[in-house]
Amino acid sequence: FVKTQGVEQEILVRLAGVRLAEPWSVEIKKIMDVVLGEGREGQVELWIKSVGCEEDVQLVEIKDQDNNDIATLLSDIKVLEKTDDMTEVENRTEPNNNVAVSLPDEVFAPLVKQQDPLMVEDVEKGLVMDGTLVRLRDIGDTSQVGLVRCMEEKERTWLEEVMELSDNRTSILSPQVGQLVAFVLQTRAGTRVARAEVIKLNDDNQKAQCQCLDYHDRRWESYETLFQPPPACLSIPPLCTKVVLYSVPVIPRKEAKVMLEQVDQASLSQPLTLRVMEVGLAGQVVELLDAEGISINELLAKVLVVAEDKIPLTTPSIPVTPDISFSPVQPPNYSMVTSYVPLPLNTCLPAIILHVESPTQLFVCHAAHWEDLNRFQAHLQSVAANMDQGTTVQPVVGQLVMIRSEQDNLWYRGTVIKLHKSKAKIYCPDYGFVEKIPVSSILPLGDSDVRRAYWASHCTLVDWGEGMQEATMIEVERVKQMLPVTKQVELQVMEVDGVKFIIDIKGIARFERQ
Repeated sequence: FVKTQGVEQEILVRLAGVRLAEPWSVEIKKIMDVVLGEGREGQVELWIKSVGCEEDVQLVEIKDQDNNDIATLLSDIKVLEKTDDMTEVENRTEPNNNVAVSLPDEVFAPLVKQQDPLMVEDVEKGLVMDGTLVRLRDIGDTSQVGLVRCMEEKERTWLEEVMELSDNRTSILSPQVGQLVAFVLQTRAGTRVARAEVIKLNDDNQKAQCQCLDYHDRRWESYETLFQPPPACLSIPPLCTKVVLYSVPVIPRKEAKVMLEQVDQASLSQPLTLRVMEVGLAGQVVELLDAEGISINELLAKVLVVAEDKIPLTTPSIPVTPDISFSPVQPPNYSMVTSYVPLPLNTCLPAIILHVESPTQLFVCHAAHWEDLNRFQAHLQSVAANMDQGTTVQPVVGQLVMIRSEQDNLWYRGTVIKLHKSKAKIYCPDYGFVEKIPVSSILPLGDSDVRRAYWASHCTLVDWGEGMQEATMIEVERVKQMLPVTKQVELQVMEVDGVKFIIDIKGIARFERQ
């Protein structure tokens, strides 16, 4: 069986004009492997020409890159012997409509001999020495798994030289989970050939989710962009090492990433001292300490445990008790995209900036609905002004209420995400901001206002999306300055991930676009 470049289907072929000189054996197979590519200084590309067909089998001539005829080579070493059937071949070269894929009759086409896949489990395992200075680059599938890079990477130059030997001419057309692949990655230092583990496949879209071994990037790549890394890279341990973070709770990656956006990124990106607590089946269990000896593990644990630092992903059920006054109507579910004023996919549209925390956490409203939002806000001010002065509400977590912001003294819809003694932490689903306010600044919300869709669409800029390097403090400030509140921008929704929109805003780019 063969595959030609640009054609994914395997084609059944037979060398024309020759036959086996002796019965098939293991020894003959070894010789065939050498002649057809294995052991020939890494050569894997041959050239093939169709000269006829025999039912569903195509009769072919094959040459190597030095123009040596493979049938002649095998005949010279007595593996094959020539026959006198070329005349019969010519007589059998009638068109065969049953052959699904045919090769050009007059032109030699490149024949790709697919290599055996390399697996991540075969990559040499590495350990980070106790006391090493590292940076925490990302988390893994859960918040308890950290990806760290050593400040001093002695093998980085050697790895990059090895990866440059990758043969990117041949795509991996059928990747498998756990396979070691290579692709071109844009980094701050320029374009690099990166090795990665395939962790998820989408055959419908012909894409693979890949976790880089030497960078913290996790991204979806088209099958056609994946190629085989050189076997020599198996001897180099991953330079972005997975470690188990001691005392950090286990929270799924997607939820944990949202919660960790509330942490000062400067404290996470600074050089940290790695202390090895133990080595278990899951790898090294470590604690990370900053220059003052403060445990980053404890900081992460507090943030991930405390619910107040998490924007609600689902609407909690609201317990009903006789002494609580609020609408029994359930608000729209935060986890459903239909609960939000829509942003059409793959369409350039004008939008209004509502709130910006970072390149991965900004909120917009479709410009076509901007006036509707303003009218709704005016309606809330009127409702609050006409409400009896003695009206109060005893809020519960998950309840959608009307709150008065201490920033501008205006009323907004808000979801209670944390209760304190005399204050409540509120998330405003129509603008995207979070604020702690006195309980006395909360009023009940009418049923019709509870049912209204949320106006603020949670967005991430595509250059800082999943698999990209986290935003630096400089980038965060630059994006905030370029996207002030109420500014109108032109954007395109590239992808929808749950209820988060991956967008591209005209004039906002992390890298220079080609």
